[in-house]
Amino acid sequence: MFAALADQFCVSGIDSIQRTAMDVRLELVHFIRSDSNLGSQIQANLEDTDTLEKYLDRVSKNGTWGDGNMLSATSVCYKRCLEILQTNGSQRIIIDNPAVSPMESLFLGYVSSSTPGLQNHYISLRRDVHIEHNDIQQYTSKSMNC
Repeated sequence: MFAALADQFCVSGIDSIQRTAMDVRLELVHFIRSDSNLGSQIQANLEDTDTLEKYLDRVSKNGTWGDGNMLSATSVCYKRCLEILQTNGSQRIIIDNPAVSPMESLFLGYVSSSTPGLQNHYISLRRDVHIEHNDIQQYTSKSMNC
């Protein structure tokens, strides 16, 4: 998820140089620690056995999957809406941020696997709008230098 977000920051113009997945991960963890309201909201979503500090310590480590809490934090921290398309064809997930226009969205794909041993993951998508049909075509990301 964090690599997909880093790519989206590049293609959306948030960054003039490419952040790494670890940069994004640590920025989000730091942001959550510094925002008590967001931290309280995330704490309310955690299992009873987890504390916010344990969760943030765990998610700050490379290899730990991002989750809905981190996607919500992304929307607040970077002031962007997020649109997530799923491979199973179900409806888009939209993480709205009323402080910004939906035109300032980040586009991710969620690839879920029902095959044992294969992991679910997020990919960065490109948006191409055809004005005459108002269609949106999504393309998976290719590495690019910003």
